[in-house]
This record gives sequence, structure tokens and C-alpha cells, in this order.
Amino acid sequence: MAFPIVNGKMYIRGYDRIYCYDWSIKPKIFDKITITPASVTLAPGTNKQFLYLAYDEYNVPLEVQPTPVWSVSGGGSITPSGLYTANTAGIDTVVVSATADGKTLSAKAVVTVTASQTITCPDYTDSVFTNSPPFMLGCTASSGLPVTYTKQSGPFTLVNGVFTPLGVTGTARIIVKQAGDSNWLPATDYLLVFTIQLATGQQAITAAQKPVIYPNPSSGILSINGCSDGCDIYLFNILGNTVFYRNNFSDQQIDISYLKPGMYFLTLQSGASIHNLKLIKE
Repeated sequence: MAFPIVNGKMYIRGYDRIYCYDWSIKPKIFDKITITPASVTLAPGTNKQFLYLAYDEYNVPLEVQPTPVWSVSGGGSITPSGLYTANTAGIDTVVVSATADGKTLSAKAVVTVTASQTITCPDYTDSVFTNSPPFMLGCTASSGLPVTYTKQSGPFTLVNGVFTPLGVTGTARIIVKQAGDSNWLPATDYLLVFTIQLATGQQAITAAQKPVIYPNPSSGILSINGCSDGCDIYLFNILGNTVFYRNNFSDQQIDISYLKPGMYFLTLQSGASIHNLKLIKE
């Protein structure tokens, strides 16, 4: 038999009377506390109002809410009313706690504070020439995160940030990026532009004058045509480190079998002529 419940009261018909049981007088015990929002992403200097709500064991909000106590771990700050202010980039934790019915409960929210960043690059004006050896570009992000480089145009090769002129004049255009992370917003792309100038006393190199290396890729013996009158030979890895050098080289071949597989850059200098070639070691 089902007994009707009206406004928190249950009515039961007895033999000679109707019984009324008032369920509303049952004590409601503090059982849970929530915080809203549970997570949020903010920029430094911005605010967010956090809210809380205490519930009884039946998941019903308490009629009289206990007084909350707000705190934050990290770089931010929070007022007694739950108004949070983001300060520095990082992960903050907002905590609200309350005490009622002899127990203290708490809830947490995560705040991700993301900051803006900028990219700066050295001034390469009048410092890069057709005979410059490979070098690592020196752009940096204010966040300290690593930047990436993408060649847009120009007579050069660019591998993992190592810039190598190809022996001819022209304008180098390179896009520098920093994508950001959980703490930093993406930086505005930086367009690095500078001129590759003709080295003093050097003659412009034509395709017909350019030496030839083969096979390329190579796993051992590398043949070089174009140094029969003697030249200085440099071999650089992608970090710009010299891994092979020989002065007044006039042989037709060199052994590169000892090198690790990867990309290398070969520079041949004969008098005022500079030739830069890319080599793949298998």
C-alpha cells in the first residue's frame, strides 16, 4: 500500500484515525560542498568570482549555508567573498572550506594563468656574408620557451635553427614562432629579414663554377669535383660544429664513413671563392 506524502508529511489511515508523520523535522546533516567553476583559464590581472554551495546527505542545498573560508595556492589572490585575481603565469588552486554540524569540508578549483610573450632576434645587419660558416640563429622568446624557424625565402639552408649561406648574395626571410604552452599564450610570429652580402674580394659564384659532390646521400667515400687546384674544406654538422677540416685539399675523395647518419654542410674555399653544399650521410 502506498502512503501519500504532502508537503513533507506522510498520512497513514489507521483503524480509527489518520496518522500524520512530519518528515521535515528530520535533521539535515552537512555532507558536501561544491565550488563553481571547477576550472578556468585567465590572463594575468583579470578577475573571476568563485561561488560555493553546501549540501545535506540527500544532495539538497542547506537552507542556512555555512560561512565559507577562501584560500589560494600559487601566484594569485582571493578575497573573503571568493573574488580571485590572477597575477603570474602558472597553475593556481582555489580552495573553499566550511564548517557545520561538527565537520569541516572543502572543495578545490584549478586556475590556469596564461601570460603573453614576445620574440626578439639579434640584428644580423652587415654580419652575414656569402662565405659565412653555418651558425645557430639566436632568436629568443620572453617566456624562455624554445622558438622554431621556418625558411620563407632566400639563398640559404635552415636546419634546426642552423643557418648556412649558399655562397650567393640575396635576402634571407625567416619566420620565427613560439606556440606557447599551458602557461604561455602563443607569441606573435616574428619575420626575421637580413641581407647576405658578398664577402670582400669574393666573386659571385655561378652555377657553372659550383663544385659537385657525389654520391649524395653517401655512406662512405665522398667524391668531390672542383678542388683540383687545392682548396680548404670544412664539414659542419647541423649544430654548426666542425667535424672535418683539411687545408689545401686537392684529393678527389674523402672518407665520411665514421660520421653519424644525418645532414651535414660542406664548405669549399678556394682563394676568394666560397662554395656551400648540403650533404646527407646515410
